[in-house]
Amino acid sequence: MSHQIHKNTKCRNFLKGVALVFLLLLGWYPQRAHAQSAKEYNINDIFEALAQKGNGTGHIELSQPDDIKRLVGSTTQKQTSHGEGRGESTRTARSQQGYRIQAYTGNLAKSKQEAYRRAKIINAANPTLGCYVTYKSPFWRLSVGDFKTKEEAQKAMQELKRSIPDIAPELYIVQDNIRVIN
Repeated sequence: MSHQIHKNTKCRNFLKGVALVFLLLLGWYPQRAHAQSAKEYNINDIFEALAQKGNGTGHIELSQPDDIKRLVGSTTQKQTSHGEGRGESTRTARSQQGYRIQAYTGNLAKSKQEAYRRAKIINAANPTLGCYVTYKSPFWRLSVGDFKTKEEAQKAMQELKRSIPDIAPELYIVQDNIRVIN
């Protein structure tokens, strides 16, 4: 009887090994097939990938302006500014590492409203500084400005402290991705 149990254990172990090899091959094959098809079709962007036709796939038809195609995946942004007497100008912005002034952080029920309220106050006091209200769970944040150097951010923070003393204790400098206008 112990010989029979030993034989059954060997058989089970062999079948487990065969099943494992089969599962590994099954998982590897679709990835290899997908990689080959992407190379084979020379796909450059998401629009081309979605438009590809193949056996066993559905059909997706996208209709959008060429401007949208160019912007998808782009890290630059268009910014239109309206100023008194300056007319309208269109400039491009790119992102880079820099500094901002953290003017508010909160995670209470009314934190969103408070962040926007303070942004309005800061914009009224210094309209040249950009205000950015963001939410990253669980915090609402208000960041101010786009500064390439910490010294620029410190100088602007001192000006904000002088012009709006009520928020002065909460202001501090943070490193962040900033928008640089070209």
